Amino acid sequence: MLPASEKPYNRLPKPRVEVVTDQTSIFSFLESGVRRYNLATLYLIVFIKEQLDEGFTLSAAFEHSKDIRLKSRIVHQFFRETFDDVKVTNSTKGYGEIDLGEFQAEDGSMHHFKGVVDEKGQYVKMDE
Repeated sequence: MLPASEKPYNRLPKPRVEVVTDQTSIFSFLESGVRRYNLATLYLIVFIKEQLDEGFTLSAAFEHSKDIRLKSRIVHQFFRETFDDVKVTNSTKGYGEIDLGEFQAEDGSMHHFKGVVDEKGQYVKMDE
């Protein structure tokens, strides 16, 4: 039996990966041998790999990825259509506030809501 370092599959060169942002290059092989993936496909690959590392089967990981992808589309559409005002409060740490707009309480008083991400975590803040 051959040692692992001498097995044929270990001698093959690893493919180079190039991330592209256009939708037409999801999986195309170029003459140079570079595999091109869009960002969504790269996220899918990473997600499935993480699921496999956690002990899921490939089939279960793929099914879970379909569920996550659908939920992500719904959340993305909701936020794209609903919230325009995102204020970055600390670009280094990835902190910010999302203006969720004005809401009227049952007593008729107006409140302003913001979604906040900061050192305390993620939460909703209400200003009167």
